[in-house]
Amino acid sequence: MEKFVSSLSTFLVATIQEAKDRISQLEYIFYSELYPNFQSKSKSLQKVYFEARKTAEDAWKEKENNLLIQIERLQLEKQKALDENHSLKLEIGKPLKEQQEKTNKVEDAEEGDEGMELQDN
Repeated sequence: MEKFVSSLSTFLVATIQEAKDRISQLEYIFYSELYPNFQSKSKSLQKVYFEARKTAEDAWKEKENNLLIQIERLQLEKQKALDENHSLKLEIGKPLKEQQEKTNKVEDAEEGDEGMELQDN
């Protein structure tokens, strides 16, 4: 029985070694005959992909920069409009204040005139 197991084990090791040798031959054929073509195609595809990706990133950055410039310009326009609005309110407020003061003086004068009329009567 021991001889049988020993011979079976030797046969199994030899079969495994033969399979390894065949796989090594297949790998050699694949890498030496087929893989160089595959590798060169892969490299050219990677180059095309890299260039397309770079172009897309550049276009995206340009769009982003344009949008940032546009946002900055709009913020400046907004600030300018707010400043103009504030100065217009101040300009409008002056005549209104003066008009109110004049109206108050006229009212005071009218009240004074009425008071004088009442005293006269």
